[in-house]
Amino acid sequence: MLLLHLTCLPTAKDGMTMMKYALVHSDEFDHPVIAFLIGWFALSSLIVAEIVNIANCQGKKTITDVMTGFIGYKAVIDLPTIYMNSLEDFDVKGCVGKVNFKRSRGKD
Repeated sequence: MLLLHLTCLPTAKDGMTMMKYALVHSDEFDHPVIAFLIGWFALSSLIVAEIVNIANCQGKKTITDVMTGFIGYKAVIDLPTIYMNSLEDFDVKGCVGKVNFKRSRGKD
């Protein structure tokens, strides 16, 4: 369980950073509430997944059961990140604000 917690810390930190940035720099966003909610969903989904993992691991008797649970929960936790990074033309990204990112070399 500690390994899952340590691997989730950077994602939780990103969610908190997104919420803080949306609060402090709300004038930079077209819809700051949406930007804050994206950070909240990133953080709260990790907290719920860790609570469910702790509750699920209480009944495990062998190390292999715990490791398969870790792999399963890690895959579930990483699915939104993998999915969001695979989409280029996602409408929510445009609604958040004036964020510039490069799709290929030299193009904004």
